[in-house]
Amino acid sequence: MPNLVFKTADAAIEYIEKFFVVPKLRDEDHCYGVIRFVDEDRSPTVYGVEVTVLQGRIFRRKVRKLLGATSNLDTVPIVEGELVGVVVLNSRLDIPAGVITQKYKLEMDEFGRFVEWPARKEPRSQPQTSHTKVVPTGMELAWYELNHKYGLVLRNLEFREDQEKVYVAYSKDNVICASFAKDSRRWSADNELVSFQTLPLISNSSFEEIVFEPDFDAFTCRLQFVEFCLFGLPKGKIKKLWISIDGVDKYQLQLEAHEWNLVLLGEEVKWEGSYLTNFPLKDKTKSGLDSVRLTALFNSTREGPKSPHFCEVFLRQTNSPEVEETIYSGGIKDLTGFY
Repeated sequence: MPNLVFKTADAAIEYIEKFFVVPKLRDEDHCYGVIRFVDEDRSPTVYGVEVTVLQGRIFRRKVRKLLGATSNLDTVPIVEGELVGVVVLNSRLDIPAGVITQKYKLEMDEFGRFVEWPARKEPRSQPQTSHTKVVPTGMELAWYELNHKYGLVLRNLEFREDQEKVYVAYSKDNVICASFAKDSRRWSADNELVSFQTLPLISNSSFEEIVFEPDFDAFTCRLQFVEFCLFGLPKGKIKKLWISIDGVDKYQLQLEAHEWNLVLLGEEVKWEGSYLTNFPLKDKTKSGLDSVRLTALFNSTREGPKSPHFCEVFLRQTNSPEVEETIYSGGIKDLTGFY
């Protein structure tokens, strides 16, 4: 039977996604990937590899993720657009780190295996786990990806300023606005463009000096701002999120546009929903059947500390607020409906 040949690495990846077992992103997993960029200014050279992995605990789906890697194929040149095999070494980083262990032709043999290129003449060596050949912390690649996204949203941003605040307007399909208080360093998201469009314009570098100060977590601040631009809502819109219980979207959170935009910008937001009557809490010795209210804390916890990208959702008894039951505690991005 003739070998199956692909025109591009992307076509090969689509075939892999359809017919191969795709791993979850865990340490020591082997993934097929496509080289998206090569940073030869680093020593050793850093490769951006786009891999396909499984995501989700209940409803699993295949997603593509950027992975930062070095290569243990010292004598084999690797260029953008090639198909490679990579072993994950640290899956817990914002951009996971790994090492390239194989380079493949865009061809599968009669046994359904991608043909290594160049052909291996000696026994397979174990993936190198020494940190000397791994992306040092993963943050270089994280910044690379974030700055790329920031550069894209800058095209649609407008910055203005008065003595107390910096104002932002992001215009693409819709206009979303926010303001940043210089003294309190807090965001507001209930502004309208007409309220500040007569103020003088400032450059993006001036905006960055005020908002992304080095004394603060500049990476998190910039990431939250980019997510506000990409996922924020214009005035009058509603953001719907769901809490899934046993695989069923059971509880719905409906946030006004200004509340949702503040969540994306990293501000602490307390949301209270509708009352549910005759609802049985688990601790029936305290509650029995009673009226409860769905309550959520974004970027915070009930203990008080600010916790970016974290959310707690709980049911609180109407007549006895101290009686409550947590139904979700985890990442905001893991809520159904975030994207």
